Amino acid sequence: MKYKRKVKEVDFKDLPKTRFKQLGDILKSDFSLVLELSLVIALFSLPLYVALVFEYLSLSMLESITFEKVFSIFFYFSLIEIACLSIRGIGKGAVYEVYRKRIYNEGCFIMPILFKAIKKNWYKYMLSYFIMGLSLMALKLGSLWIYFNASNVFARGFGIGVLVVYFFMRFSISNFSIHMENVYELKLLDKYKNSISFSFLSLFFNLPIFILFVVGPALLSLLGYIVLIIVIIVYAPFLEGFMTLIQSIMMVRQYDKYIDKENYPDHYRLGLSKEEA
Repeated sequence: MKYKRKVKEVDFKDLPKTRFKQLGDILKSDFSLVLELSLVIALFSLPLYVALVFEYLSLSMLESITFEKVFSIFFYFSLIEIACLSIRGIGKGAVYEVYRKRIYNEGCFIMPILFKAIKKNWYKYMLSYFIMGLSLMALKLGSLWIYFNASNVFARGFGIGVLVVYFFMRFSISNFSIHMENVYELKLLDKYKNSISFSFLSLFFNLPIFILFVVGPALLSLLGYIVLIIVIIVYAPFLEGFMTLIQSIMMVRQYDKYIDKENYPDHYRLGLSKEEA
């Protein structure tokens, strides 16, 4: 599991000119890397996958759907999923570091980088995804309460929509937070302030990612637990790494635009051709 820099640093004529072209270049020349890193994230996400399947099975075995019964299942499985998401965060953060190396055109051995990132930042990765887990719990329990207690369809839709938007923003903030751990040395408050700012600045990029890779699989899984298992089988070996690569490219692009150009010129467009498109 090794990749080297594609070209010598001084030979920049073959480097892509934009981050979006770099995405295509990585998929073309390092597709095996995407698959390998997908499996890394899937390994750390395995407890979450198992919890989701058992939660779905528990719901499907209910003879009658009542608020109390569904709330009990959602509540206890949400507690489990908070822990599972925290574990997933470790793998996600470590994979972000490998992609950072690749995007910046820095050669490295994959496994040492993964272990180094985990050793240095594991508790920070866990904290960000722990908070995301709390927001997922709020989404599930809040949506359940609204569904059973809202007076009309509009109130249901509006209330659940607000919770989904909140979870979407928390999803974006958590991913920016753990990615920035690998790039900048920031105080905790500054890191979260920047993560919130970038989440709003990146709505155009984050929303399609959220819809395709989070909402889409979630809606498909509603068709049955067999479909849920199929979604996981397809998601784990490729889509995990593909989604994380897209997120990494998008985040580095934002850093180029809003941080590095003025504050870290040596980092600006690192890994790209010096000739701007």
